[in-house]
Amino acid sequence: MSDLTLFGLALLAAMGGLRPAGKTPQEKISRTEHLEITYPAAAEAELSAFLNYGEGVYNRVDSLLPGALPPTLAVSLESGSRRGEDETGVVVNLEVEGPAEVLFAGQLARVAVRSLAGDAYDLDAFRFVFAGLAAWVAEEYEREAGIRRPRWLWAAYAYMQEATYLEYLEVYERASDELGSNVVTAVGYTLVSLLVERDGLQGLERLLRALARNADLCAALDDSGLDCARFTADWSSALEAEAARHDFASAPSVESDLIVSDQGELRQVDLWVHVRNPETNAFNFFVQYVVNGEQREEVYAAEGPDYQVRIPLGQQETGAEILWDVAVWSDTLQLWVRGGWQNRVVR
Repeated sequence: MSDLTLFGLALLAAMGGLRPAGKTPQEKISRTEHLEITYPAAAEAELSAFLNYGEGVYNRVDSLLPGALPPTLAVSLESGSRRGEDETGVVVNLEVEGPAEVLFAGQLARVAVRSLAGDAYDLDAFRFVFAGLAAWVAEEYEREAGIRRPRWLWAAYAYMQEATYLEYLEVYERASDELGSNVVTAVGYTLVSLLVERDGLQGLERLLRALARNADLCAALDDSGLDCARFTADWSSALEAEAARHDFASAPSVESDLIVSDQGELRQVDLWVHVRNPETNAFNFFVQYVVNGEQREEVYAAEGPDYQVRIPLGQQETGAEILWDVAVWSDTLQLWVRGGWQNRVVR
């Protein structure tokens, strides 16, 4: 994925019905203590690589959430676009880029969460928690791969943006569109991290089971004996303390709006962008927009740390819907600062 699309993240493949139905003449099966692995007959080398880490990752996740993984987990090694997990197994895409242990650990974390949370796994209100938990489980493998993601920093930035209250985070798609999925995941990660630090793995398991009985996170915290008011106060204090360690005043900011002119059925449409970036005098920013279903991405060079520009989108018919987002990289935050997806109908 190029830098131009880092802030327009793609969705994962559908997750249902992933358990292999049995091998075909072109497939083989390999078994370890806890894994039943179906793989292409021509992928012996890929199987060997998977066997180097698969059982170890299973044991790591099982130690964090005991009994939540099935005693025998079906694993399908495939080449192609499919990847995902359900209650009984996972599909591992052999062509996905990235450290394999990190990806597999995140998949197994989601299998375990499905087992404990039941139907609540599919509720929008809890997605930021589950994403954060998967990141928390996979972090050990990220460190081994030399990956450092400053999730407490990102969550503190969201806290300073007043974007860490539960009612906001429980509308996952909106929060991800506005903050970026990496920031929302980081917020969930800090919640899980603090919960385990404060109440241990038993507290985490109690919360996950309570989610199956409740429609919102605060009710589940109370139901699991964690006291929502006390926990969220502690969480806010931790985020505030982290925020105090950073100078967010030097972070970039983005504003944008749609300007429609002329009369009649066709209107001239421009995108107004205002980017402030105290970090540097020379930087690029990225604009992604969708006009009548056609998506485009452009890169622009800013002329100074406080830069405004009107980007012509051409003449558009009244009634046309336009979506857009603007992003600039921040060295201070080590992430893309985004304006968040916006949409407007030409009137």
